[in-house]
Amino acid sequence: MGCWTLFPILFFSLSDSKLAGYILPSLPPLALILGIRFTQGIKGSVKPSCLRAASGFYLLLSMILATAALIVFARYYGGNWRIGMVLGAAVLMPAWCAIGFGLKGSWHRAFVSTLLQGLLIVLAVVHFAFPVLADYHSTKEIAQLMLKLRRQGDEPAITYGFFHHTLGFYTNYAIGDKLEAPHEIQEFGRNNPHFLVVTNARRVGEISNLPDFSTTVLARRGNTYLLRLSRRI
Repeated sequence: MGCWTLFPILFFSLSDSKLAGYILPSLPPLALILGIRFTQGIKGSVKPSCLRAASGFYLLLSMILATAALIVFARYYGGNWRIGMVLGAAVLMPAWCAIGFGLKGSWHRAFVSTLLQGLLIVLAVVHFAFPVLADYHSTKEIAQLMLKLRRQGDEPAITYGFFHHTLGFYTNYAIGDKLEAPHEIQEFGRNNPHFLVVTNARRVGEISNLPDFSTTVLARRGNTYLLRLSRRI
């Protein structure tokens, strides 16, 4: 329990992102506490066949989690399959140990292995996964670039199909309209010959296809793009 307490205090309290740091480390001990509560309600001894079935389900669940980590980081986070492999190893190695101890009837060691699994998962997520996730989702660098690249300091800036709770904070709430459809950009551009747009990768194509504007990609950080749209003469 000391580890779950020290992680958010020592790591996340010294960073710029606190919400996930205070919530995520509480989940493994919460699951452990609930598991203890459920086991207290079991009366009498448990059949070995039931314990083996539970061990098999535990291994299956661990394999699904490890596979999902590999796929998600390889597909959605810039091909970072190595991070997925590290997370998968943190999940599977203690799981195999727990299964081995369980099949031998050493349930105390199996229980310790599950505790070790929780600790390794948290360490792997904090040390390897969080930097990748922060780089992919953070708007800090995009916001700083937007403020730096604004022409004459008052060039309009909008978002298109994009929302992130930190963007307003990092730009000192300099973001104007929040647009969702191409015709809204057309209307906005009637009074603004050029303006900055913060959007995501999925919406860049829509903006680039607008016939009345030329699009320049100024920066990309993870899934976030900073564009400049200039009205064609």
